[in-house]
Amino acid sequence: MAFNSTDYLKPPFTSGLMDLTEEEILYVQSELKKIAADLGVEFFTYDILLAYCTPKRWQEGKWVNEETANYCFYYSTEEEVSLEEV
Repeated sequence: MAFNSTDYLKPPFTSGLMDLTEEEILYVQSELKKIAADLGVEFFTYDILLAYCTPKRWQEGKWVNEETANYCFYYSTEEEVSLEEV
């Protein structure tokens, strides 16, 4: 996972999207969705990010910042179909 633990001027310590692969995005998304289900919400909240960023995930190099978490939460692999094609 594209994780930075030494440069405090780059994500996840600063704002901005992290450079994650699709596999990493889907992993983060699945974990965030599990937390959302446990909290009983259907949309991204800061509480979900706080629950995701555990010390264990820090050691594994899997922390993300808020922008990246929000992007991953709503990420869709389905291609959008324009209304003109329908």
